[in-house]
Amino acid sequence: MTKAIVFVAVAAVACGGSPSHGGSPDAPSGGDDDAAPPHDAGTCARTAPTGDHAHRVVISHPFDGSGNPATAWEVLALSGSGELSEPGVTFQMGVESEGAVVFTPDGALGLAPQDDGSVGVFALADDGTPTVLDAAFTGSSGMYADRIVMDPAGDHAYVLDQQTRDNGGGVYRIDLACDGTPSGGDLVVAATLPGGLAFVPGGDRALLAAGDVGSNSGSGNDTQLVQWSETGVPSFVGGANAFGDGMAIVGGTALTADGSAFLIGDINQFETGEGSNRIAVVTRDGDTLAPAGVLPIDDPEALVASPFGDVVLATSGFGNAVEVLDTSGSGGAWTVRGEPTYTGAKPELPGAAVEVTIGAIAALVLVSELEGVRRVELRSDGHVVDDGRFTIGDGTGNDLAAIVGAIGVTP
Repeated sequence: MTKAIVFVAVAAVACGGSPSHGGSPDAPSGGDDDAAPPHDAGTCARTAPTGDHAHRVVISHPFDGSGNPATAWEVLALSGSGELSEPGVTFQMGVESEGAVVFTPDGALGLAPQDDGSVGVFALADDGTPTVLDAAFTGSSGMYADRIVMDPAGDHAYVLDQQTRDNGGGVYRIDLACDGTPSGGDLVVAATLPGGLAFVPGGDRALLAAGDVGSNSGSGNDTQLVQWSETGVPSFVGGANAFGDGMAIVGGTALTADGSAFLIGDINQFETGEGSNRIAVVTRDGDTLAPAGVLPIDDPEALVASPFGDVVLATSGFGNAVEVLDTSGSGGAWTVRGEPTYTGAKPELPGAAVEVTIGAIAALVLVSELEGVRRVELRSDGHVVDDGRFTIGDGTGNDLAAIVGAIGVTP
């Protein structure tokens, strides 16, 4: 879904009456778990927390009560046992109707792509109090932010500008000072329609869902393997033509935990037709990429890989579902397992999805949808369990200001 389509779809559903809730549960308030350790301002090290602890979930509310664009954001509490609560902490930044908020490893800084192409930058105190550091950072090169990937060091982040090369398409870098002030925004490498970036664990390789990258222009591939450099321009290593037709508009992407498969969602509603979107699978063997099949999934907005094996969760926006993919097919081929058993109401326009990465609730996925945040567990035995939707607002479906757009969770 494009942002314009999201707005039309959300307004049509929300203004049309109160959707059925089917007894969807609201989680009770979480306890006072230990918060993440504070950022060390002296060394500028951003150390990730360890063990069980509370997390913060930041969401955008992209519409006001009349359905007009709004700059409202909210901080939810997520306990160490996975319970969400709504303490009433809000702030104003920029309009963002979809997408993932990313955080530094210590959870102290958050960055969000916004509807106007800018990046909102904010800080979170230990108690979850937000401070906006830059409501609309645009950088030195006029980048248009579609997606953001945080570097593991936490001192910089990469921004994907999903346009053609002639219009500035490529990967840009934002530097983050010790106090969180953003700077830079320079082009790292040019690319055509880059829609997803993932770093291969334990090495200097990265996978990019794009028509080309760097000097490898006009290759006809839609997936690129690059050797990543923090000091120079990333260099092309190899590529693959995952979809085979050049018609894909990248939605979600996910790299499996072992780096052996890269999954790319196509959300092009215009070329492939409603109900006929897809997810392509590209396998990686060292520096060799190979297309490994295309699976039918309606409007795959976001993909999240399990840390425990070959299981990927996909949100189906217009399909009003979350779908599970795995390698249970013949010869270990990727296939669509299907939807989990929902607790309460089905998803309604699910969009962005983010994953808890540390603590007892690691592999808990949080999904933004029309009336709240859905919780889905990716378990170590391969099972996927839906814990239901945490409803935002009064739950009537008539409060446009309660609609959830972007979402992010601290480590």
